[in-house]
Amino acid sequence: MSAMIDEDRAEAPRLALASGFAEGPPGSGSGDPAESWQRLWFTLGALIVYRIGSYLPIPGVDLLAMVNFLRTSSPGILGLLDLFAGMGVIGNLSIFALGILPYISAAVIVALASRIASRLNSLAARGPMGRRQLNQYARVITIVLAALQASGIALALESYPGLVVAPGFLFEATTVLALSAGAVLVMWIAEQIAVRGIGNGALVIVVCSIVSHLPFDLSRLFDAVKTGDLNLRWVLGILLMTAALVPLVVLVERAARWITIYDPRGEIGVRAADRRYARIALKLNLAHVWAPIAAGILAPPLSITVASTSGRGTLLYEHFMIAGSGYFLLYGLLIALFSVCFGVATFDAEQTARTLKDTGGFVPGYRPGEKTARYLRAAQTALALFGAASLAVICVLPDVIYRWVAIWPPLGGYRVFLLVWLMLRILDQMRPSAAPHP
Repeated sequence: MSAMIDEDRAEAPRLALASGFAEGPPGSGSGDPAESWQRLWFTLGALIVYRIGSYLPIPGVDLLAMVNFLRTSSPGILGLLDLFAGMGVIGNLSIFALGILPYISAAVIVALASRIASRLNSLAARGPMGRRQLNQYARVITIVLAALQASGIALALESYPGLVVAPGFLFEATTVLALSAGAVLVMWIAEQIAVRGIGNGALVIVVCSIVSHLPFDLSRLFDAVKTGDLNLRWVLGILLMTAALVPLVVLVERAARWITIYDPRGEIGVRAADRRYARIALKLNLAHVWAPIAAGILAPPLSITVASTSGRGTLLYEHFMIAGSGYFLLYGLLIALFSVCFGVATFDAEQTARTLKDTGGFVPGYRPGEKTARYLRAAQTALALFGAASLAVICVLPDVIYRWVAIWPPLGGYRVFLLVWLMLRILDQMRPSAAPHP
């Protein structure tokens, strides 16, 4: 997603950073230390503003009653909001309660629609003008989703006696206005980070939310050790598993299959030692963070729907509630599905084969045209399937293990993946321009 303002300025020297979350990771950085530090300081300032807003409560809610309610009840869907918004619900329901979730949901909708609808696909292919139009669609969808989600939260709060001081239309209208305005402001902050900061503004907001809760989560973990509710060996096991996930995420994110092509004109790929040949990279994880984020948005409502329709006390209800085995199965399947879809849709084997044929190039051992396209398509499909399985294992398996031993860790597989992915993007940006990474 490009920024809401200064899009032309952002597109010229830093197109990938201007496109931010919607267009994937930034390319190699400019290598200017002064500019990199300036962007880091701007990002830090924007995140401070975001965190201050996360502690401003919406009017009309009894905060003490909210604290007592959250302590004695399962947070349910609030856990999902807390992940994306970092709203600090344990103590207050802030004007940033929706956080970046509507923006990310809108981005997922537009990204999927642009791969299905031919009109939107043609807009994406038009370059900066088309991307600007898609960004406008995403912003409008963000406002609509924020209003709908805010209405649901207002009605849910009124359904619990004692949480709302003065229930009624005025409270509902005020809550919808406050939460929708907060979501739009968070969207604006994310877009400013995408242009003036380190890029990937939406993901920076998500990671900020995760990191801001780490000290409290670690404190609760060690308090459980002190009280004897948790064995110290399990804590060490959690830390070791988290440490093991980091290199695994790096491996999956950086892994690629290099295909040698004969390209006498030197228009495609990365040049080999013999200048007549080049290499093109097919990445293992072309979906990047899209797949787990899209699955994380869809899995909770789908799982709750299945559980609710089956009725309390049934086997489906027990397994498909949040953090149940059915929920994790559904979440993993959605990650794999989105990963394969994005991976196959992102790389156009037919277009690459046509370009090779038009420039006089070919893949050694395969005739130009359809056979080359079939070979590239098969290679990308195999990589997408393996990448989907790897991504599902990274994001789901650690949480399944933690649930099996009745531990909810500070960093699950999904959060570790987001943190490491964003750190890799920042390192890519600050690294001086060099040969392109696969």
